[in-house]
Amino acid sequence: MKQRESCKEEMLEIQTFYEKNKERVAVLTINIAYSDKITDVQEILRQNKVTFPVLLDENSTNSVTDRYGVYGIPASFFIDKNGIIRAHHEGAMTVKTLEESLKKALGQ
Repeated sequence: MKQRESCKEEMLEIQTFYEKNKERVAVLTINIAYSDKITDVQEILRQNKVTFPVLLDENSTNSVTDRYGVYGIPASFFIDKNGIIRAHHEGAMTVKTLEESLKKALGQ
């Protein structure tokens, strides 16, 4: 349950970051949804007025967590325009942490 609360808290931070930066960077999130009902995920997104893209990983086999070696959730990856991971963070992020990681991804 603590993991889910961290994700909800981070969602609000990502929304703030997205609104501020959506014209200059792409923000995509992936919800590891193979243990959740899709309708529950959609309702949480609606209730929290999330407007950034949220992809759903519904496959527990060969999932995003397996491909990227994610051990803690939430986990964030900042990928540059060439597809190279420039920053990685496990745990909930704040707008400040998101901004710092964005600078790394942009090479600043």
